[in-house]
Amino acid sequence: MSEDVLHRPSDVAGVVVDPANVDTANTGHRHALEVHVDRVDGVLVISPVGEIDAATGGLLLEALIAAISTGETQLIVDLDEARIIDSTASSIFLSASRATAAVDGRLLIVVSAGSHDVVGPSQLSDFYAVCPSVAVAVDAVKNG
Repeated sequence: MSEDVLHRPSDVAGVVVDPANVDTANTGHRHALEVHVDRVDGVLVISPVGEIDAATGGLLLEALIAAISTGETQLIVDLDEARIIDSTASSIFLSASRATAAVDGRLLIVVSAGSHDVVGPSQLSDFYAVCPSVAVAVDAVKNG
């Protein structure tokens, strides 16, 4: 996996790193997020690692928009390595879901047993297609 920052529309694989890693509220707590972008069986999988909140959510949104702008219509977001997910993530998923639907695509979200403490799968499944693993999500994309 390359360590490219995802700013070039033609480049949708690599790692997007939050260079700021900032303490926006001066609390002593630093926010950190990496967004890994890979292909699994030809399907784009975006994996945020760390905290998805107001301070870092823009990085995840940027990766999703970059993928959609390069023609990706089927996106998987794997939340297995996300530690904190607040309402910012819901807003990001809504934007990405609408953008993929506009090009006859869809957004699938992976919430495995290990990530249930971070976000309730029932909450997400009320609004999005939720899968228990990347393999199941890829199969859903490939087999409709």
